Amino acid sequence: MEVQNYLGVYVSRDQATAVCLGGEGGTQVLGCLSVSTAGRDDAGYPALAAMVAQGCAQRGWVLGETSLAVDCSMFMQHRVHSEFADVRQIGSTIRFDTEETLATDISDVALAYEVLSSSERGAQVCVFTAKQDVLRQIIAAFAGHGMDPVSMEPDIRCLTRFVTAGRTLADGEPRTLFGMLGRTSGYLVFSTSSNGKPGTQTPGRTFLIGGKQDRQELLGREVVVTTAMVETTDPIGRIRVYDAARQVDSALLGQRAGIETGEFDVNATAGGWDVSQQCDDAVAFSIAYGAGLGLAQKAEPVDFRRDFMPYLGRRRRLEKSLKFLSISVGVLLVAVGLYFTAQLFRMNSYRGQLKNRLEANFADVMYGKKPTRGRSPLRQLDSALAEAKKLSAGFSDRGSAGGKLTSLFDAVNRCAKATELSVDAITITERTMSVSGDTAANNNRHTLAFFEEVKKSGLQIQTQRLGSKGNRDSFAITLQPAE
Repeated sequence: MEVQNYLGVYVSRDQATAVCLGGEGGTQVLGCLSVSTAGRDDAGYPALAAMVAQGCAQRGWVLGETSLAVDCSMFMQHRVHSEFADVRQIGSTIRFDTEETLATDISDVALAYEVLSSSERGAQVCVFTAKQDVLRQIIAAFAGHGMDPVSMEPDIRCLTRFVTAGRTLADGEPRTLFGMLGRTSGYLVFSTSSNGKPGTQTPGRTFLIGGKQDRQELLGREVVVTTAMVETTDPIGRIRVYDAARQVDSALLGQRAGIETGEFDVNATAGGWDVSQQCDDAVAFSIAYGAGLGLAQKAEPVDFRRDFMPYLGRRRRLEKSLKFLSISVGVLLVAVGLYFTAQLFRMNSYRGQLKNRLEANFADVMYGKKPTRGRSPLRQLDSALAEAKKLSAGFSDRGSAGGKLTSLFDAVNRCAKATELSVDAITITERTMSVSGDTAANNNRHTLAFFEEVKKSGLQIQTQRLGSKGNRDSFAITLQPAE
């Protein structure tokens, strides 16, 4: 089975860091690269994408899918309340809820969101907003170099995926706050909640770092504010920090926050890969790694593209594959069709001959009747034979309906002409038979003559009623076989 490689790219305004993942499970680091357009005349996203594509080609990376993480300077983060708890309903109404919360038009803004918590009263949603034009330029730049991104996520989400990968809190284990300082951006990421509420999440926080700011003071202030925000719901038990500039003293930070504090090991989280020897900014590496990890894990992305420019790469590849497959299958089907058509014509000719012979033989025994369509001729013959046997047995038994009719018809045939007999109705029951009719007017002499013939045929008259109808003598009798 072919192993697919994944490319995660962290994109800022003038820099990009790419990490290629592969191997078993798609989590092994195959390499990384960092590029920058700072100070170049051709600065911009097309140049940045071209440099990433060139770096991938030089390293011989065979790429499958690409995912982008956009820098926190390109988006804003909001907390929005939704009246719904169902994910589908939230997705249908989140744009309206966000617009109402921000009290501004967001028609030109792309949204990405994740549900933090939900209850019968609704849901708390973390919403990220970014300008569609900027994101569209980035997508077009990378797609133009064969790296059409499957998803485009906020950098804080990709970093969260990286630092929490494979980390599950045991019972009683303190919750961890990860403080990550890159070259120009800072991030605060929480481990999974330990309060017994798996549906509750705490959103990460981002902040920009100025070139002359005191990174120790900045991180200390942000940590104190952040821990105070979650102290009442799920307190932080320890802090792990990493500073790309190596200016933050974790011991001093722990003293200020009053919480156990230590260094975060990026290399260990990256599977033992030496990040510092390969990449200038380990935080940028972590974000790019998290972007690619989302593809490898098939994780549900917090995706800007889904809102305004859905990814169609899989569909296009599928359409291309289906086109080639349809042509191949079409040629094969034509060849198979020609073969079986010839066999079918031959079989139909043989079936036609058998059908003609069957219809002729069927008509001989069924008085010229043809087989009924949709029914088996054999079953029709079996049914006709069974009916004939039943009828034959009935006529030979005087007590049966057939026997009664046979006796009556014998009497009728013997005197019908002489008496001008006319039978109006015959009613047969299990024991008796009722007959009504009339004869020529002759003071009922013809009627009585008919009664005598009935008695000679082996039938006994139980009741009789004589009358007249017009110029004819009428009668109604009830018969049963003579004992």
